[in-house]
Amino acid sequence: MSALVTEARRDDVVTLALNRPDRLNSFTVALHEEFAAALARVGSARALIITGNGRAFCAGQDLSERRVPEGAPMPDLGESLSLRYNPMIRAIAALKMPTIAAVNGAAVGAGVGIALACDIAVAAESASFRLPGSKLGLIPDAGSTWTASRTVGLARARAMAMLGEAFTAAEAERVGLIWRCVPDPALLDEAHALALRMGEG
Repeated sequence: MSALVTEARRDDVVTLALNRPDRLNSFTVALHEEFAAALARVGSARALIITGNGRAFCAGQDLSERRVPEGAPMPDLGESLSLRYNPMIRAIAALKMPTIAAVNGAAVGAGVGIALACDIAVAAESASFRLPGSKLGLIPDAGSTWTASRTVGLARARAMAMLGEAFTAAEAERVGLIWRCVPDPALLDEAHALALRMGEG
């Protein structure tokens, strides 16, 4: 079975890539566990890049894991937040080295939360950002209510959360949701160059 998170190191910069491309890198319990373990292994690297393999950065929660037979009790979503999503965001924020999100495609729900938890987010031109919780009767999770309001301001953050509309990478750069939008083939090189600059000294 292939790893759910791939790891690479170059110039003492670690790149962690979510690796469920067939499911748009959406989170399951198993992916949470592998990602948490990978974050714990980063150690004293010069910098960390987080990205996704395939055509998406991260599509949030894999909702197929939440399906239950008719008549069975619904899963405890609060438990999922407290045991997995909140610790994941705190772990990223607590890292001692600079962190960069290299958003290579759709960042949805928790994918937005991961991108905004990093120190700098860069995105490929084909990337997009969306908080769809309102369409599901949920509030945004993975820290995005806090980080979005401090990144783009309260008015835009409210609209993102309540309307569930997608931002293109160019729009995300314009409103300050990310640092820079770059051509798709240049994304990881741009992220690596930023990592080296941030890790200088």
